[in-house]
Amino acid sequence: MEGFRGQVMRLTYWKTAKATFPRQFEEAKSEMRSLSESAEAWLRNKDPRTWLRAHFSTRCKSDLLLNNNSPMQWEHVRDMEPILPPIIRKPPGRPKQTRRKEVDEVRESGPKLSKTGQQANCTKCGKPGHNTKTCKWIVGGNQMESQSSSLQI
Repeated sequence: MEGFRGQVMRLTYWKTAKATFPRQFEEAKSEMRSLSESAEAWLRNKDPRTWLRAHFSTRCKSDLLLNNNSPMQWEHVRDMEPILPPIIRKPPGRPKQTRRKEVDEVRESGPKLSKTGQQANCTKCGKPGHNTKTCKWIVGGNQMESQSSSLQI
């Protein structure tokens, strides 16, 4: 900064140049105006796109972008209704603990084989197609109920 000397003026100039947001730039510019009107006029004549960080291109120049965007840097918004959180709806029924896995998907319990496609045998009579609860055989005589009732008639 030609013609403007002093440590305070130099620090204020760099504070203005390093301003990341327009609001931060305006605050630093008003601080410089309080120190020297001519220094602020000198800055006003320079093209801000060439030296001011707040007016640099916002297009991303790399694939890594870190914005650390605090409430001090937010723009003031007036006449806006407050934004409320969404209504949380509780679905009916008991929530599922885990998702249902597909038939061919690996289970976490280890190399356990699936019983899909196999027919279970009854433990009472040993015949396939039904279970103990629906078995028609009589327990003591190994005869079917329908045969024993026909024998009694």
